[in-house]
Amino acid sequence: MASTSTQKSEERGTQEEPDQCRDNKDQCCTNKEESRGNLGFYTCPKSGKKERTCIQSRTDRKCPVKNCPVVVDRRDVKRHCFEEHLSEIFQTYHSKRLMEDRRFHQHRAYVVMLIAKWLTRQETVTAKDLVNFLNEKSFVPRSTHVTGIQMQVHRTVCKEMGWTDYFRYSLRPVNSPACLLNWRVLTSVLHFLTPEQQDMVAEGFNYNPRNPPEPEELAQMNGSFWPVFVDKTQIESAILQKEEEEDNFVSQQEERTIVMDEPEEIHYESENLNVSSTSYSLVENKNKKRKLQSSIENNDTDAHHTSENETAILLGSQVSQLAESQVEPSSSQLKSRQSPQVPTIVVIQYGGLQCMARVSSMTELYKVVTERFPESGNVSLICEGTVLDDSVCFDLLGHRPHIEVRRLQ
Repeated sequence: MASTSTQKSEERGTQEEPDQCRDNKDQCCTNKEESRGNLGFYTCPKSGKKERTCIQSRTDRKCPVKNCPVVVDRRDVKRHCFEEHLSEIFQTYHSKRLMEDRRFHQHRAYVVMLIAKWLTRQETVTAKDLVNFLNEKSFVPRSTHVTGIQMQVHRTVCKEMGWTDYFRYSLRPVNSPACLLNWRVLTSVLHFLTPEQQDMVAEGFNYNPRNPPEPEELAQMNGSFWPVFVDKTQIESAILQKEEEEDNFVSQQEERTIVMDEPEEIHYESENLNVSSTSYSLVENKNKKRKLQSSIENNDTDAHHTSENETAILLGSQVSQLAESQVEPSSSQLKSRQSPQVPTIVVIQYGGLQCMARVSSMTELYKVVTERFPESGNVSLICEGTVLDDSVCFDLLGHRPHIEVRRLQ
């Protein structure tokens, strides 16, 4: 009897165990469904896509925009940023047609300067202010580098606006205001903008070839953003005006006549006389010298000299001395009598700064370097690997030479 009861209890236990496992399985499935239900989703307002808001794997990454709750795979971070936060002008690559369009680069530079005002909350912000702000506030992964063709996005803007063109553009630390065009740098500081400004960055900066930035407004903004910027049109008009003044000066010098009857009243302006007037005066002096010498020889045959002959001898000796001193002038005198050189536009670079200036001599170039870069001290000027001497003629350096300023060790 006891064995029979024990056998029945064991059979009852084997029947209850499957039922308990079935109940546990149902409860486990319910918990999984509840956990899936607890997973948050966020509907992006611009693209309308539903994105996750929690991390599920090691490859998941949060959106770099601080106020955005979206979590995506690391390969989809850039896709999400351009779908939701950035317009197409911040793309890494652009078509060849756009890269050859100067107005497109001017438009992107305009966007950089406008966002710089928004970020720093300064109406007259400079490139240095923007770079300092980005180095302090932006965060870019250490593994991020700008290499190869990606640098063209920054380099084209810098060349178009006269900003310093670096051999390598760095995102950490930032070394150029054009680095704001990089999507990683911009998304890391978007939370400093107002919601309206963020909407402009996402949708309002698309390039329209029919509506480029106004040249006057762009030049004014760039003048305060990059203080050493020089307007090319103003330089060219100033050069034309200077050439007209020099032509008028030459014509006035050619009309002037030099009277040789009274040598003591002759005045020479060695710094302003041009070559044509100098050669004219030399020929005139030689002719007068021959006439006076012939008259002196005729008077020597006579035994008695009148007072007029004595005056002629004295005048002849003075004129001969003056003519001999001008027949073979020294090199320094020739250099001083040459017409002034036409002003040349040069690009001056010192460290991370760069400026454009209009100079006509090495003296003016040293003066510009001293005024623009007072902290440089004693420096040497180098053009294409060659140290420039004080006697260098700018006509030999070509069109718009690049001058590098190096401090003497």
